[in-house]
Amino acid sequence: MPLILLLSACGQEAPAPESRTVLSELSPLFQPIDASAVLSSIPELRAQVSPGDEVVFMAKVMGSETPFVEGRALMVVGDEGTITSCDLMAVEDHCKTPWDACCDTREAVLAGTATIQVVDAEGKVLRYGFRGVEGLKELSRVRVRGIVAPMSTEQALIVNATAIEVL
Repeated sequence: MPLILLLSACGQEAPAPESRTVLSELSPLFQPIDASAVLSSIPELRAQVSPGDEVVFMAKVMGSETPFVEGRALMVVGDEGTITSCDLMAVEDHCKTPWDACCDTREAVLAGTATIQVVDAEGKVLRYGFRGVEGLKELSRVRVRGIVAPMSTEQALIVNATAIEVL
């Protein structure tokens, strides 16, 4: 969703998880995912999948100045074949938020990112932040398995995660 790409807060270290409740709610989601199950890149998925489809893909936590939404089990991930995080640029100290992919065009960032969320039985995003859980932070590489969310479109890939592996 474009809203996520507009949020801002720079250069913070990953805090400890909010509470034991966060760990009990989100930790079971963090589990190994068979690497051979990876289907496609994020841009390919955008063009091929529909709400309700199961997907498995690899990505990096990047594509926004604030890829994590405070107090919500929601994050932005990017396809490394489509966009580049600034930590991989040859210039040292290129930017304070190397996960924002600021050197790529807006079109590339939109095409190469997806929103990952965890929802409850009613389809509402859990009110626990992802950042810091199981070591998840900006620039973490992840493998994600989930179901394409009902509100997902070709322009905004949204996945309800059923498993996340921090690589």
